[in-house]
Amino acid sequence: MIQSLSSSISISMVDVVDINAQLLEHFEKKVSGLEAVHFCIHQTPLEKFFQQHKERYDLITAFFVLYLIPSWHEIVEKTIIRLKNNGCILLAEEIGDFRAVKICPSESQTEEEKSLREIYKRFWDNLTEEMGAPLYSLQSFSDLGLLRDILRLLEIGGFVSLEYEDIWWKNNEITFEELIEIFRGKNLATATVAVYSKNSIQEFCKRFQDRVCDWDRVKGKKIPRKEGHRFWTIRLNESPEVVAEQFGKVYKGLVTEFEIHQSALGEIAAEGF
Repeated sequence: MIQSLSSSISISMVDVVDINAQLLEHFEKKVSGLEAVHFCIHQTPLEKFFQQHKERYDLITAFFVLYLIPSWHEIVEKTIIRLKNNGCILLAEEIGDFRAVKICPSESQTEEEKSLREIYKRFWDNLTEEMGAPLYSLQSFSDLGLLRDILRLLEIGGFVSLEYEDIWWKNNEITFEELIEIFRGKNLATATVAVYSKNSIQEFCKRFQDRVCDWDRVKGKKIPRKEGHRFWTIRLNESPEVVAEQFGKVYKGLVTEFEIHQSALGEIAAEGF
């Protein structure tokens, strides 16, 4: 998918937009040898960049950044409008241990390894449930969440074409003690850009440790890990303005449906009392 995309688009100029000076500096070092492409670096929020620059693009990438923007749906609409006809957006989401342990290849694992990975998955499930407050209770900080659902509906309507490619790799084995120590004493930024304190993370680690009834059995055991990213290509089949308009309508429809569902659940819970 990515290879076919790269062969169909000739890139001579790239606008790189981010608010993090260190990331931009790191990026400049990595691309310093690419003389055939001119990179323009912009340290500014994406919305402000769109206000100041009116260019249209063949390709726009946004890897693991949309969840940091509370009004992500508005940014996606503006991003679509800034594409040329038949332009593409590249997105990425986690598909490895961080999000979906059960879909990782596991044919070569022993029963003990599978058991350890189940506990490992419980750690991430508990972490995302307690710490990873999703945007509007719909957008996860480890996958595309609601955005993926919107894009699939736009594909059904013929407004866009979707393709994805999964890339997997093995990561270093780790013990549960090492995993927990990674989080103890560290701050954790989540989808709403809220920063949880060191104490709250330490408390979470203690609660998780208490929940594992067979903790003595897993202490010191190495957990096989599998990481992966899914890269999505979204190609416009209609004009950018039409696709952006439909995106907004589908977003509002899904959010309204979700809110009605939540309200109904609340009424049922209230009746129970």
